[in-house]
Amino acid sequence: MQNRTESMTDLFEDIRQRLSSEYEASRETAVRALIMARIAEAVPLLFPILESDPSARVRALAALAIGILTKEVHLEESALALCKAIEDADPWVRKYAVAALKLLSCDSDFISKNKLIIEKCLNALDDSEPHVVMAAAYVLEKATLDEVDSRLVVLLNHPDCWVRLSAVRVLIERGYRSTELSRSIDLLQEEFERLNYTILEEYDFDIVEVNPSDFFSKLRAKLET
Repeated sequence: MQNRTESMTDLFEDIRQRLSSEYEASRETAVRALIMARIAEAVPLLFPILESDPSARVRALAALAIGILTKEVHLEESALALCKAIEDADPWVRKYAVAALKLLSCDSDFISKNKLIIEKCLNALDDSEPHVVMAAAYVLEKATLDEVDSRLVVLLNHPDCWVRLSAVRVLIERGYRSTELSRSIDLLQEEFERLNYTILEEYDFDIVEVNPSDFFSKLRAKLET
């Protein structure tokens, strides 16, 4: 037991040093090592990396690591750091910051009731990068603010079909019902079938390809419940 503790201590110290390396590859490796080792105590070390590392790739990875590793003890600090990162200049950092907030919301209702987080995610719905918009929409799924539904409805007219699909799915899960939502499902099915798009869904911890017709039929069934 003592040897294991000493090994973890040595690993932690090695990672700490690599995080301050002048080499991007070393810093990236250090963040990945934290994720693999599940060292939750190291979460505060990631905050300055997320805020100011010169590499967007490392910042994005740091955001993801914060989402994966954060426990209750660092929940509020992590959420605030990720909210700030939603305004990062790089779209991939913004995407991973929002996705990390979604990870935090899996084990706590802290995210869904936090006005600052909801406000940041609502702002992210106007992001120029579709992946950021989609991630923000999913974070807002359980948000308690009334304004959320009306902002998501606006996305039903978004130029990107994947964003529109995200909005449809989140609105249905939130219990929103309207003829506009039903019509959006019809239009999406027509577009996905015309463009021969593939839809991937997770079933029993596996990713499988779903026939668009079957997929949208299930969405309609949910809408009618």
